[in-house]
Amino acid sequence: MELQGNILELLDLETRTFKSPNTGEDVEYTSRVLLLDCSTYNRFGDPIENIVPITFTGRYAEGLEAFPKGSEVKVTVTPKGWCVDRDGGKRYGVTMRGFNVSLANPTAQQNNAPRY
Repeated sequence: MELQGNILELLDLETRTFKSPNTGEDVEYTSRVLLLDCSTYNRFGDPIENIVPITFTGRYAEGLEAFPKGSEVKVTVTPKGWCVDRDGGKRYGVTMRGFNVSLANPTAQQNNAPRY
């Protein structure tokens, strides 16, 4: 699945260490979050804000700094659903996992204004 929008912000690379449930060894996990502005207008001309956080992990987190803030890009993503049992109730959520970023229109001049 692809999402298209303007890069709002690229958060710093995070590295976490945890114990592998299979081997018990320490494993490093790196991730980086890209905030993508996919905002649009409704049929009455009112803006509809749609800021999507996309998480890139491991090797996919490398090279994202090549795209400047405000660039219009296409991002290949896959949704990753999850469920947590807490306090007798279940909570559900979705994380967008990113795999590839490319310029939406490589020949066009980049516009820093949000795309509504």
